Amino acid sequence: MASRVDQAKAKLIIYGIIGLIAVVAIIFGISPNWHSVPAGYRGIVLEFGKPIDVAGEGFRLLTPGWQYSIVDIPVQTLKFEDAANAASSDIQDVKAIIAVNYHLDASRVLEIYTNLNVAWEDRIIRPNLQEVVKANTALYTAQDLIQQRPKVQIGIFQTFAERLKPYGVIVEAINIVDFKFSEAYTKAIENKVVAEQETLRERNVLDRVRIQAQQRVAEADGIAKSDISRANGSAVARILEAQAEARALQLLNEQLTRNGTQVLQLRSIEKWDGKLPIFITSGGQQIPIFIDINKLINQTAVRNP
Repeated sequence: MASRVDQAKAKLIIYGIIGLIAVVAIIFGISPNWHSVPAGYRGIVLEFGKPIDVAGEGFRLLTPGWQYSIVDIPVQTLKFEDAANAASSDIQDVKAIIAVNYHLDASRVLEIYTNLNVAWEDRIIRPNLQEVVKANTALYTAQDLIQQRPKVQIGIFQTFAERLKPYGVIVEAINIVDFKFSEAYTKAIENKVVAEQETLRERNVLDRVRIQAQQRVAEADGIAKSDISRANGSAVARILEAQAEARALQLLNEQLTRNGTQVLQLRSIEKWDGKLPIFITSGGQQIPIFIDINKLINQTAVRNP
């Protein structure tokens, strides 16, 4: 008898557990009272549509049977891009395409949702970006917008970041994707660039010609200096040669002055070919000389025993 009672209690407990599971499953199946907040988001908990709390990342269980819901708000880096029509300081139409990296302040998502719902880009980012771009673009000429693009970009970033900070929007970076001008101005810029390139090309040609001329002048100058050096060397050599000849003549003259007859005889002997003359000139006629060489030799021997 006791065993039957125990079996009945056990069955009752099992049926109770199954029933409870079924009830919970039905409740969770027909009522949105649980939610999972993705990574990089915060959940805005709504009670009958009114934001009352912020749920962190992960699973969130709400009170069954009550009108709760959760809206996911991203707090990671987001990108916003827009085109702003503006004018430069020299009254040139400019279309600036701007890309913005930003994120929402995670500690202020409840305030942001309460004030802006999920339309913060249309309500504060786009209109403020348009105004800031126009104000900064008007500070520069069209040419300066191109040449000083980084400076323009920094000015837009600083102004825009200050304007969005009170709303809980943190601007991380701004990039000027492009500046587009009117067709007429773009054509004028192209013509100017072509003219500058042509001028640069002609200047390069002139510089090359000038360098070549300078090289020729330097070469001619070197040749002239070389010729002058050779001429100077030849002149010096001639001077030295003339001085040597003059010295030789001076010495010869001194010798002639002291021993004139002997020197002349020595010069005559040096130039004699060893042959005695066989003619003498008299009255314009050559007369043969007949000399007895043997007698002359004997006489010479007698004089010099």
